[in-house]
Amino acid sequence: MTTTNNYDDFNKIISYLNNDYFRILFLDGTTYSASKFYKFSLPFEKGITAEESWAGRSLISIPALLSKGLKEKGKYDEKDMYINTTSTSFDKNSIFYLIDQLKNHSNSNATLPQLGPFHPYIPNCDLVLCTDMDTEPCDFIVSSPDKLCFIHVKCGKSFSSPKSSAGAIAEVGSQAIKNLTYLISHSDANTPGNYSIWDKAWPSHKAKHKLESRFRLAFNEIGKIPNKENKLKEKTWELISNRRKSPLCNKEIWIVMGNSFSKKHFIEEMSKDTDQQSETIQAFQLIEDWLSSADEMGVDIKIFTS
Repeated sequence: MTTTNNYDDFNKIISYLNNDYFRILFLDGTTYSASKFYKFSLPFEKGITAEESWAGRSLISIPALLSKGLKEKGKYDEKDMYINTTSTSFDKNSIFYLIDQLKNHSNSNATLPQLGPFHPYIPNCDLVLCTDMDTEPCDFIVSSPDKLCFIHVKCGKSFSSPKSSAGAIAEVGSQAIKNLTYLISHSDANTPGNYSIWDKAWPSHKAKHKLESRFRLAFNEIGKIPNKENKLKEKTWELISNRRKSPLCNKEIWIVMGNSFSKKHFIEEMSKDTDQQSETIQAFQLIEDWLSSADEMGVDIKIFTS
C-alpha cells in the first residue's frame, strides 16, 4: 500500500477495520467487533465492588416482593382464571396489585403506603395502563411527564430463600429486550400487537372475574372505561407516542421479580474473588448484556427484586 502522507496507511487500515465484519480476539480476553472493544470482567477484576458494578446498580430491593402466597397476577383457577379479581381491583396478593397502587397518584392526599412500593421510582406518575395478555409489549406501561416505563413481571415460588440464578431472570428479561422497539419507536403507527384489546376488560371480556378497565390511571381519572365517545384508548396512545419521541422523557424498562431472585444473594456471590456460584455469574453476564443493549438505545433498566 503506497502512501502520500504520514496518515494514509493508518486511515485506510482504520477504514477497512470499521467497514468489514470480523472479530479480533486479544490474549487478555478483549474482543474487537463492529468498531467496538468488549471485555467481560467480574467486579473484582475491575477493582470495584459488586454494588458498584453496572448489574449491581440496576438491582433494587423491594421487601414486598418476597412474600408467602404472592402471585404474579393473583390466585388462579383453570376454569375461572384469576378468582380474586374484582371489577375495580387486582388480587391484593399479587404483584399486579402492587404496581396498580401507583394509580393513587390521582389523589393529592394519598399516603405513601397507598402509593405502593414503586412510588419512589416514578413520583409524578400520571399514567398506569395494564397491557397484559395476547401479544403484549409488556405487562404495564406507567409514565410521568419525564419518564416512560415498560414493566415486565414474573413471580416464582421461592419465598423463603431465593438465590440469584440466571434461570430466574432469563425469560422475563429476554421478553423485555425483544419488546424494546415499542418503547423507542418514533412511529405513531407502530402500535403493540395487542393494542386492539386495550379497551377490553382484563384478563378477558369473557372472564368470570374481570377488571373492567385496563386504564388504571389516565388523565387524572382512575379506572375509566374507554369507548368511542371519550376516545380514551386513542388519546392514551397519543400520549405514549409523544413521550417516547421526546428527548426530555427518560425511557426505562422495569423488570419486576417476586419470590425468585435475591439482590442480597447476588451481591454476596459477586463480592467474592473466587468460587462464586456459576448460576450467579451467568445472571451477572445476562444483566450486563441487557443493560448494554438497552443503553445503546438510550434506555435504562431497573430490576426490582427481593
